[in-house]
Amino acid sequence: MKKQLFIRKKRQFRALLKQIETLKQEGSWGDLASKTQTNLLHKLNRLYKVLKSHFTFSEWRRWVYPSFAMLGFLSMSNSLSAQTLNTFEAGVVLQSNGSDIYAGAANPTFADLDGDTDYELYLGQFGDAAIVVENYGEFDVNTMEFGAPTDLINATSSGWYDYSSPVFADFDADGDLDLLVGVYGGGIDLFLNDGNNAFTFDSAVSADGSAISVGNEAKPAIADFDGDGDLDLIVGVHTGTLSFFENTAGAGNAMVFAAGVNVQANGVDIAFEPSGPVQAYPSPEFGDLDEDGDLDLIVGENAGFVTFFENTAGAGNAMVFNTGVKLQAAGADIVAGLSTVAVVDLDKDGVDDLIVGQGTGAVTFYKGVSSNLSVSDFDSQALLHVFPNPVKDVFTIETSFEISSVALFDIAGKQIDIQLANTNEVDISNLASGIYHVKIYDNNNRTTTRKIIKN
Repeated sequence: MKKQLFIRKKRQFRALLKQIETLKQEGSWGDLASKTQTNLLHKLNRLYKVLKSHFTFSEWRRWVYPSFAMLGFLSMSNSLSAQTLNTFEAGVVLQSNGSDIYAGAANPTFADLDGDTDYELYLGQFGDAAIVVENYGEFDVNTMEFGAPTDLINATSSGWYDYSSPVFADFDADGDLDLLVGVYGGGIDLFLNDGNNAFTFDSAVSADGSAISVGNEAKPAIADFDGDGDLDLIVGVHTGTLSFFENTAGAGNAMVFAAGVNVQANGVDIAFEPSGPVQAYPSPEFGDLDEDGDLDLIVGENAGFVTFFENTAGAGNAMVFNTGVKLQAAGADIVAGLSTVAVVDLDKDGVDDLIVGQGTGAVTFYKGVSSNLSVSDFDSQALLHVFPNPVKDVFTIETSFEISSVALFDIAGKQIDIQLANTNEVDISNLASGIYHVKIYDNNNRTTTRKIIKN
């Protein structure tokens, strides 16, 4: 069934390429309305993102590459800085078992706890004297909804009510994902995974020997912020700033955090303003929304806006951010009171989407639309194919140019040590199932990035 689907999509892609080629050859392309041109290119781009890992080397050589060359797409991305921020369609409220999801002060995050390469939705929320994180399971792209929720954790709290902002990471370096939960009092509670996805409270997370406290409603995120190969902690502070807690333990060791320092953009501390009498409550997340191969910073806030900070440093380097811009959907600013954000390819079309929780309890899906119809630096000089994809043990990089090195990153941006064999094969049999990004360098330091799925 899946093979037939890709065959059908390849036919659609080739027919659309031919249509655009004909319009350009006949001189009719410029007569089309700008919106019509954009719609055709976006449709072509969506198909390309789905299919690019499924073209055979022969298909690339015979018709994909020649068509791209004729249409001028090969010159659209001659450097990483040429990448453009993706756009988003109008929001759709997500459902569970036929009803709108409702979880007071919804805080969405995604993780693949069952190891099937599909991400499940986990929602933190307000709880009556309890820290609550619910599991909504995987998204059904046919019905466009999740299943009925079950408790992942429901832990007694010392307060008369509490709040949960969850994020997953292998805190104790034992090979499974643990759960870090920002709570109402401003700390971060650690729930360790017993190896069978049962989570038990361990302790409050500390930095520089003291329990982390950011006032109230701590909102944590995990990423390799400083580019040293291990995962760091970034926390939204209720007064409006973001704190970076460096993991000083090194990759493969249980996390140990240094004292927090403010995160900056364009050389200035990132600081969100209060919304009336209520504090800002920034909620950080990381995702590659401009498709340049590195993780950018995306932040929700109490005022409801979602702000994008471009990472200009490139994958594998300490993050450096430009001044933030508000994200839009269907041409208007995204506004969702007390917004919290997750980035995931929910509809599995090859483009990351935004999932936004809000204080009212709703969770909204904003479909991502790629603005980068192009072949990367590397592809503009030579045909390149990574196969098989999905991969179980070993994948091969096929290209006419000599490859100098390969870097592998997990979905959180953590670099993983790998070896490139003389045959351009890479063995990842020892890695956990999931989604990875492969960054490939040739001898002229040109690069391209590919997404692969490890089964």
